[in-house]
Amino acid sequence: MFKISQQKGRGFSLIELLVVIGIMTLLAGIVVPNIMTGRARGRDSKRIADVSQIRLAIEHYFNIKDKFPLKLTDADFITSGVLSQIPVDPNASVCTAADESGCYKYVAFCSDLAQPTLPTGFHIGATLEKNNEQLGGDA
Repeated sequence: MFKISQQKGRGFSLIELLVVIGIMTLLAGIVVPNIMTGRARGRDSKRIADVSQIRLAIEHYFNIKDKFPLKLTDADFITSGVLSQIPVDPNASVCTAADESGCYKYVAFCSDLAQPTLPTGFHIGATLEKNNEQLGGDA
């Protein structure tokens, strides 16, 4: 008279759960490296834009003062108004005269050794994380 009902089909079997977890792990293994690569490229794009901004500011400073700054953290360069603040590498926090670890690489060079405090040119650069196609082979 009484029917004993078996509860079949009311959940997932262990194999089904393991298959779903395996698929999710596989997808995560594909997606996470792409996200990390995207972040690195974003930081590289910021570095390229920052270096370009600094280069334009240095050229503007040269047009005003008729000389290049000795360092990016020179007080005369900072107070000249060509940059509101010195751009900082995305992986760093500060770029000051006391702590230049976050600054982009800047070298002023002099062609006249008799006047070492009067640079006649400069080189500015940054270290990129990825081989960046935006540079067009200039890396």
